[in-house]
Order: sequence, then structure tokens, then C-alpha cells
Amino acid sequence: MTANSTQYTMSLIEEKRQEMINLALSNGLTHQETVKISQQLDSLLNLMHLDEQPLKTRYA
Repeated sequence: MTANSTQYTMSLIEEKRQEMINLALSNGLTHQETVKISQQLDSLLNLMHLDEQPLKTRYA
């Protein structure tokens, strides 16, 4: 990931995090929409984490 794409992904992560917090506060932690956004946030975080790993350790 380039610096620009990393920064973009980090901004998406922050937006999803805020969205999840707002939904959790208004609908509860186990509400279907909160869980859906939480899963989307997990995917973004996994993408970011995967990109930080050196290639040789990704497939070991």
C-alpha cells in the first residue's frame, strides 16, 4: 500500500469506527446494523494489518 492509500484506508477505518459507535449508542451493541458495521470495520482492519506484514510471512 502506498502512503496515500494507507492514509485513505485509515480514514475509512475512522469513519466506520465512528459510525459503529453511533449505531451502538442508539441501537445497542447487538443490533443487526451495529454488527454489520462492526464486521465491515473488522475487514478494513484486517486489510490494513495484512498490508503491514512482509510478503514472505503472509503465506508461511
